[in-house]
Amino acid sequence: MKAYTTKGSVTCCTLLAFIFTVLNSCSVLGQVEQKQVLTKEQYSLWSSLQANAISDNGRWTSYSVHYESGIDTLFVSATEGAKRFSYPKGSKATFSGSEWFACLKDKNRLVILSLTTGEEQIIDNVVDFEFSADGRNLVWVQKKVGRLQDLGIIELGHKNVTQLNNVGVFSFKDDFSALAYSNEREGSSTLRIISLNDQLLPLTTLQLNDNVSRIVWQNNGKSIAFALHPSKSSATSAAADIQLGYYVFDQKKMYILDPKGTPGFPKDKRIVFNSASQLNISEDGLRILFQLVPIVMTELYSAPDVEIWHGDDSRIYTERKMNGNPKDKAKPWVWYPQTDTLLDFMPHETSVLLSGNQKLALSSNTESCGPQFKYDADRDYYLTDLTNGSRKLILPCHSGHSLYTFMSPSGKYIAYFKDGNWFSYDISNNIHRNLTKDAGVAFYDQNDDKAGAPDVYIFAGWTKDDTHIIVYDQYDLWQISTDGTSTKRLTAGRAEAIEYRLASKNIRKKPHAFFAVQDPTVIDLNTPLLLEASSSMESKQGYFMLEKGKVTPLVFDSKNIYMLLQSALKDYFVYIEETYALAPRLIFKKHKKQKAKIIFQSNPQQAKYFWGSNRTITYSNKSGKKLNGLLYYPTDYVEGRKYPMIVQVYERQHYLKNRYIQPSLNNGDGINITNYVMDGYFVLLPDIVYEVGSPGDSALDCVSAAVQEVQKLGIVDLARIGLTGHSLGGYETTYIIAKSKLFAVAVGGASQTDLVSCYLTVGEAYKRPEFWRFEDYTNRMGKMLFEDMDNYVYNSPVFNASTITTPLLLWTGDKDGIVAPKQSMELYLALRRLGKKVALLRYRDEYHSLSDSRKQVNLTLKIADWFNYYLKDGPPKLWMEANANP
Repeated sequence: MKAYTTKGSVTCCTLLAFIFTVLNSCSVLGQVEQKQVLTKEQYSLWSSLQANAISDNGRWTSYSVHYESGIDTLFVSATEGAKRFSYPKGSKATFSGSEWFACLKDKNRLVILSLTTGEEQIIDNVVDFEFSADGRNLVWVQKKVGRLQDLGIIELGHKNVTQLNNVGVFSFKDDFSALAYSNEREGSSTLRIISLNDQLLPLTTLQLNDNVSRIVWQNNGKSIAFALHPSKSSATSAAADIQLGYYVFDQKKMYILDPKGTPGFPKDKRIVFNSASQLNISEDGLRILFQLVPIVMTELYSAPDVEIWHGDDSRIYTERKMNGNPKDKAKPWVWYPQTDTLLDFMPHETSVLLSGNQKLALSSNTESCGPQFKYDADRDYYLTDLTNGSRKLILPCHSGHSLYTFMSPSGKYIAYFKDGNWFSYDISNNIHRNLTKDAGVAFYDQNDDKAGAPDVYIFAGWTKDDTHIIVYDQYDLWQISTDGTSTKRLTAGRAEAIEYRLASKNIRKKPHAFFAVQDPTVIDLNTPLLLEASSSMESKQGYFMLEKGKVTPLVFDSKNIYMLLQSALKDYFVYIEETYALAPRLIFKKHKKQKAKIIFQSNPQQAKYFWGSNRTITYSNKSGKKLNGLLYYPTDYVEGRKYPMIVQVYERQHYLKNRYIQPSLNNGDGINITNYVMDGYFVLLPDIVYEVGSPGDSALDCVSAAVQEVQKLGIVDLARIGLTGHSLGGYETTYIIAKSKLFAVAVGGASQTDLVSCYLTVGEAYKRPEFWRFEDYTNRMGKMLFEDMDNYVYNSPVFNASTITTPLLLWTGDKDGIVAPKQSMELYLALRRLGKKVALLRYRDEYHSLSDSRKQVNLTLKIADWFNYYLKDGPPKLWMEANANP
């Protein structure tokens, strides 16, 4: 049927259509603007974001989205354009150059993706994979029954697969340009080395009469070392019969360390080689570092009828028991293959640092420094020349802190921190030099208000040839000559109060470092260096580039900016940015000054719900020191209305200003700021500074000043303020309510309440006395108990329990090794006996923070119940009633 319309009817229809469109648009706009109140049923919608990798040309990037439910997804996305690939339960995102990507999805399915064509290849039952150095090949591992495995090698782009079956052990050269692997047969094995570049050329084939276990490459790839297990040994003697093999490629020569045939091999010991970290080939290939253990363990601490504790023991019985008899520990030795001789270079020491060329060893022990009360016990440091075995004591009873002493790459110097300065020890000339005494700045944290020595700023590394060390002050990087002749500041952060630090991408860590000792960090100042930057005054974060003496910004903004990844071939990079109100998003920038592009915005559902905000408040303590606090506003904030407020305490927290906090019931300490903001609370995080000897009153002073500052705003109901804290914050919570009536309710988690009994406790986590926490750490008493007994009592909440009138909920894990559960129990019993309002939640098989998801939810909900009852007149829950069942 033919349709006819008149001009007038068209006009009428057009008008009606226009009216309908306008009305519909208004309806849609109304829906967009009408936000919902978020409830805990929607918390599971939230996810976290992780940046994984970026291709060499910067045209592709990978990121992952993680949900608390475990339903995670890995993505590969074009940085320009809309192409995107997704892989459920994906892991190990890896680019090879600019053309290939691989990952594992669904835990054990290998995905090989051509970035050029978009074609995917799937290989099942894969546990691991690696690309070759030139990017032409990919090797994957498929686990079989027992210790055997199959390896597959695919020539990328051609689909040619080489299968290596029944592989016993394998190891990649550091740059993945070659592969060593063993094929086992009954009574023998074949060790093969093949190139992973070009045509998978075989390099070496070794026929061995024994089984091979563990293979280690020399850093430069010129040799390999491996363990040999004689196949004909009995089960009882097999461990003692382990040998070491060492093969040098250009010499085509094999060396064998045979415990039964090598002169000087201790008869009561055997070679241990359970991991790649137990063997190391020196840079020049002349020394093999390996480890020995006793054939028969002493088992000194196996359920004795009596424990012997001496007052002058260097370490108390429980710590010695936990660490075991030093004589039973794996201990490094040196084997010289060319002469088949051995060196025991650590006769009494338990820890070691190696020079980068493995010619020198700096070993240490605590035994001769007397009873130790610090967390990092003082040590005697001995320097051993591994080329000839000579040794001498160079640092008697020096700090055992891991950030205080460093070996140089070429073995010319030792850098160490002492008495507020960096020193060098010139090994060849036997000279100690103070390198920083005239620098005019402090290389330790002058704002560190813990008891004991202030924290040193991290040692960044060495320049080539050991000529300089790179260290930090509060703001800047410094280049200081090891001979003491020059000092140079590399950045200019102090003038603008910007803190610069080398980004972790500049520092390469070995996955299997010998004896857990990393090589000295070498920093090449002739190449561009990525810097992390932050300004606490302006709450800014970001990244800069240090190049040719000039520092230029890549990104620096009033956001939390992290996980920056830079392409290898171009000036392209991605990073994650967020604020409290802005969910994490992945950003791409093509050049330093070009406009940023959003690759992925996490949690888009947030736009549907009311969301809170935060602001900085400033206040001063009684000493006049200006401090910052973070004040989070409730989502339903209306000017003129007063709200309840929760104050969460723990040292300084203003650095959290731009941290995104997703709502969740899974919280290790039971507190989630966003949950409370959604529930109509203000939340205050006050910064606290301390006076050593007055930890309790310091917290009371700063917290009270912060609350009073908020009171001036007229937005908080003064009768409805709660207080909470965990660990140190738990101590501060219980102390404050004993000295102040400011708070209507409180929650203390893992709280130290009796400083006297805590001081005289052997901590479960480290099996050592808790003296160090008070004399040198965050408990900030600064003196031993017997020099200041009255002050320990004064600062103990349990001795002030009679003054507490605030309803208090305590919680602890029954296996907490950081703060003993009895600390919460003591205050609970004191308040119970005094007839005060108190409840204690004791979580079975939990530690300092809760790790079990179900128990995290339980704690989070119970704390919310407690606050809602006392601050919002909510109904009492059944668990809050006397004699309630769990």
